Amino acid sequence: RPHIADADELVALRMSVWGLHRREGRVWLDPMAALGAARLAGNLIREVARAGGRVAFATGSPASMLTLYQALAFEAFSHGATVPEGTSEDLEMEGHPTDAHLAWINGVAVLSRAGSLLSTTDPLLAKELIFTCGKPDLFVGDRAFAAVMIGEGVRTIAVAPTEQIGRAHV
Repeated sequence: RPHIADADELVALRMSVWGLHRREGRVWLDPMAALGAARLAGNLIREVARAGGRVAFATGSPASMLTLYQALAFEAFSHGATVPEGTSEDLEMEGHPTDAHLAWINGVAVLSRAGSLLSTTDPLLAKELIFTCGKPDLFVGDRAFAAVMIGEGVRTIAVAPTEQIGRAHV
């Protein structure tokens, strides 16, 4: 049975894995801890890829995270992973235009409308990703996408978008 972490455990995890610190309103990452966590993430992606697993990527912060995830998706694919893509119908989500949909750009799912990429924290998109592509063996992403995948029991590499680091709750 999965353990549900409380807020203090999550803070301790962020500090131990990523080296996240906050003092007097300033937030910073310990570079060595961040590099170590990135190495662990890369090793996990390669492990799943070499086993021929399905590795899915998605972002709710396309302006800051899309190119990173595209590079990781390419690496996963070149090591043998299936990187799922799909198409979704227009979604009816509160707070989003009715013609918005989940789109894939070089292996990364994003919220799109009329050719524009939109930022989102809506968990419905992650559920749409699972509906469209099925559960992956490994998920790499951020925001609500990562939270829903974790809740669904999918192995997840959750990344904080760069614009969120300063807002981290420590």
